[in-house]
Amino acid sequence: ASYELVKKRVAQLRRHDPRVYERLQHLPGAEMQADFGELVRVQHQDHLVRVWAYVAVWPYSRYRYAEVVLDQSVPTFLSAMQNGIFAAAAIPERISIDNLAAAVLREHFHERGYQREFSAFCKHFDTLPNAVRPRTPTDKGAVENGVGVLKRSLKGRTFETFEQLRRAVKAIIDELNDRPNSLDHRRANDLILQERRLDLPERLPIASWSEHQVRTDCHVQVRSNFYSVPYKLVGKVVVVRVDAETVTAYNDFTVVARHERCHGRGQTITDRQHYPEHKRKSSQEVHRERAERIRSVGTG
Repeated sequence: ASYELVKKRVAQLRRHDPRVYERLQHLPGAEMQADFGELVRVQHQDHLVRVWAYVAVWPYSRYRYAEVVLDQSVPTFLSAMQNGIFAAAAIPERISIDNLAAAVLREHFHERGYQREFSAFCKHFDTLPNAVRPRTPTDKGAVENGVGVLKRSLKGRTFETFEQLRRAVKAIIDELNDRPNSLDHRRANDLILQERRLDLPERLPIASWSEHQVRTDCHVQVRSNFYSVPYKLVGKVVVVRVDAETVTAYNDFTVVARHERCHGRGQTITDRQHYPEHKRKSSQEVHRERAERIRSVGTG
């Protein structure tokens, strides 16, 4: 006798019940499932970069939306999700995701806290966030299958640029939405009409939040540009909100500065009122006043 023989005999006697799953039924307009899937690397702005596909699926109609993105940040995630909702013109009752960092802040004893911007997004579209169980792909099987179908459709193909990949993904998704289903021979483009339960609201301005330390020149550096804040905050850390049009700085939930957003690099926006009174004149203004005083003395 040996331990290995005992293990083999016990394995024969042990009863193995089959793993059983419930067949899921989806009502029109009840759910949208969203996820990211990494695609091939492509050239973008003279660099070989990683890219992902944001994929959303409405399980009842099997309508798909996909968008190729360069990152999985909060603004990118919410912007792609908003584009998908407007493309389908269908707002679901709930949005099912896994533990995406762009949506779920943390998980603690199976309780999840959602990102502030994602919560505001769901409130704006009158829908509910639904973070499914981690490492349980069956909870959002429709989008898992959708990501797999997209990857298989791209397998073996090469793309020179980021734009070529975007056009190829759009063509694949358009074809899938227009193809009759093998079970009931109905198209997703037709069934999505039954999922439109609410009128679309205005587009939500997508914003990102980050913390920045105030420099000694009374500015914070945000995305390679510089924006002024009150001088009394020098050395402190402020929270900065960036959307498509504005940059807003907060200190203890109080707005301390708001500027028009720069879309270039290395630009500076300064509100002279943010400096102490003796510093509010720029060096150019000081030199100009000195020159005017010298001229006013005369030549005699």
